[in-house]
Amino acid sequence: MAAAGPSLADQLRQLEETLLALQASRYTSATAATIFVYDILLTFDDEVQFFWRKFRFTFPNILYIINRYVGLGFFLIPIYDYAGFHGDFSDAHCSRFSGLIGFGLAHLGWTGIMTIRVSALWQSHPRLIRLTWCLWVCTMVTIVGLGTVTYFKLIEHMTYNPIIRICASMSSPKILMATPITPTVYELFLTVLTLIKAYGILSRIPGRESPSLLRILARDGVAYFVIGSIISLGNLIAWHFLPSSLMALLLYLYWALLSSCIARLVLNLRQTYYTTSTETHMEAVSANVTLTNRGDLQTTQANTKAKTKRRGKFTISWGLGIRTRSFFMGDGELGVDASGTTTLAGTVSGQGIPAEGETENDDRDRIDHDD
Repeated sequence: MAAAGPSLADQLRQLEETLLALQASRYTSATAATIFVYDILLTFDDEVQFFWRKFRFTFPNILYIINRYVGLGFFLIPIYDYAGFHGDFSDAHCSRFSGLIGFGLAHLGWTGIMTIRVSALWQSHPRLIRLTWCLWVCTMVTIVGLGTVTYFKLIEHMTYNPIIRICASMSSPKILMATPITPTVYELFLTVLTLIKAYGILSRIPGRESPSLLRILARDGVAYFVIGSIISLGNLIAWHFLPSSLMALLLYLYWALLSSCIARLVLNLRQTYYTTSTETHMEAVSANVTLTNRGDLQTTQANTKAKTKRRGKFTISWGLGIRTRSFFMGDGELGVDASGTTTLAGTVSGQGIPAEGETENDDRDRIDHDD
């Protein structure tokens, strides 16, 4: 005799639980969209003043735009699908690649900006910088690879639910739980490097106020890692212990919060970099490359050679031309100028504080030479 299937009451109860779970995911996705858009509105004045009015076509600026606006476009596509303010979709519509592409670009912006920031702090250690960039490439390849495999596993069971008007998968692939591990470990690596460098600089300036750039790098970098790690842990718990209908419960909150944290990190650094009026910071600003004519380029190259002679510990031989360095490292707002010299180190040294590897006499001689 065949075993009896679930009763009608059990089926209705399961359907109700599924619908409630999907509705909860709809609410959290709406919350994520509100956070993302509202943060853009809150910081728009600073963005116009410190980003768009000083915009140059550089790699950090490209990553910022990808994180802030290109990512927002891909972010709003699944949010619209979750909102339910639309007609019925086909199952084929639920299998689009937009979410996968969006998450890939978001991670590109997040990890790329953080990697440039850490490179700015550790300029006197070229091997560590090369290792960091190699790890970044491996991290991005792993994220894209795991994301692609997870996507094809999900669409095998992805269907459109006409009752609640949401595309939902009825199962969670096990590989999904591995996707947050790689970016979290890499971000932990970057955070540890930031804290080590911050401690090293602060240990050389006892009783003095720490440089503002350093405070922002440490504060916003740690905040980014803590927020990302907590939500990643929440996603792992949801994917492992909760029904598959709650798979997207925290997914878009993770996207919105990390994008907002990275955008605020960049804007805070740019604001500090462009508004600090101390003599030492103005020296750092004057070191930035201004490629308006051949004379400016020659002057910049001469200044670069002089800085290299005086600050060998803070200058790294990138093996790139000054224009290329300027493109990849930006104007100096992330802690490094076009000449390959860390502006943070210049700020510390300019305060009469010996830089890493220098003695007080070396620092005094360098300042006298500058004068």
